[in-house]
Amino acid sequence: LFISSIVNDENIAMMIAMGSFYPNLLLSGIIWPVEAMPYYLTKLSYCLPLTLMANTMRSILSRGWTISDNGIWDGYLMALAWIFPVILISSIFFRFKK
Repeated sequence: LFISSIVNDENIAMMIAMGSFYPNLLLSGIIWPVEAMPYYLTKLSYCLPLTLMANTMRSILSRGWTISDNGIWDGYLMALAWIFPVILISSIFFRFKK
């Protein structure tokens, strides 16, 4: 939604989305563990939206944690912290784009 609010061409939007998806996937700890990354990449990975959400999913699926565990709320709150500003910024861009 955010990318489509910035660019006009569908192909450019797809390239930007794929170009940001794979580094996000690699640095968020889904494919390679964050603990095995160099120090500067661990700091960068915790700024990405998927890192805490991936840890939350890993805790739910492999450790059997429930919604009442404290570590689960980090992922949910991080998702909300990314969703609302991105929707707000996208709506502002769409409004000025017209």
